[in-house]
Amino acid sequence: MSVTQKRDKIVRPRGKPFLPGNNANPGGRPRLPLELKARCQSLTPEAVDVWCTIMRDERARSSDRIRAAENIVDRGYGRPTQAVEVNWNDATAEQRAARLAELHAIIAQRATGDADDTGARSPGPDRLN
Repeated sequence: MSVTQKRDKIVRPRGKPFLPGNNANPGGRPRLPLELKARCQSLTPEAVDVWCTIMRDERARSSDRIRAAENIVDRGYGRPTQAVEVNWNDATAEQRAARLAELHAIIAQRATGDADDTGARSPGPDRLN
């Protein structure tokens, strides 16, 4: 990224406000307060009942009924596995090892159910290099 100086001001290219290695949120996504999380969990049965009502309501829009059904199935059985194509040809051995360790950490977080609280994101092709 090129950064130019203009009259003692640093001018960054549009759409890229941060210098390499810096970001606006170094601490990551804040955790959900425990009280709020407990309250949301206590309302889960009622939320599922609402989804069931929408899903069975023949007067509701088809898109709403389908979304309600998807929510119920996703929560009951989990989301379908997504295939990911990985191209390792351009990565060095160190990059591959680091990426593999990162993927193992993401898998471990999802296995324990912590992925939503940590803000773990899905691996993308841009994260290989």
